[in-house]
Amino acid sequence: MKKARYFVAIVIPEPIASEVCALQEFVAAHYESRAALRSPPHITLVPPFSAEDCQIDHLYKTIRSISNTMQSGVQLALDGFDVFGKRVIFVHVKPNRALTDIVDRTSRVLRHNGFAIKEERREYHPHVTIAFKDLKPMMFNQAWSYLSTIKLKHIFTVQSLALLCHRDGRWHILQTFDVGKELT
Repeated sequence: MKKARYFVAIVIPEPIASEVCALQEFVAAHYESRAALRSPPHITLVPPFSAEDCQIDHLYKTIRSISNTMQSGVQLALDGFDVFGKRVIFVHVKPNRALTDIVDRTSRVLRHNGFAIKEERREYHPHVTIAFKDLKPMMFNQAWSYLSTIKLKHIFTVQSLALLCHRDGRWHILQTFDVGKELT
């Protein structure tokens, strides 16, 4: 059976996504870190996992059922930048109970429906990646020095969940699922 890699996320809406992409492109051009450009700006809910091609319809139905029964009107706040060690620079997402509940429920329901979702041992730390993996240590301080001076604040309402698939060296949005369909 053929397998593919997937993850579930909240894709950042426009025009915020364009602002984040511009920052990622600036970092790529000036600090040689291009890895964040391989996916649309997003907040990961369920990290990458593998599923067989024959499971894709079941995966769609499972995520659709999660999104349909989600509370609509969940707001997320992007507030400045932060780092994980000296390897990752990201837009900070203010944690909130509703987001944590979405993450927990999505992982739990996917596991319950037969998908190989790892139990996360670390505390959930929502973020939108600007630079990682290929950010060289000598460029980290320069990039962080620049990004830490930028004021970035946005609030948006979660409209959908997205299923992304890895192919051709990039993550592509395979399907989006509107939230709260069964609750309206």
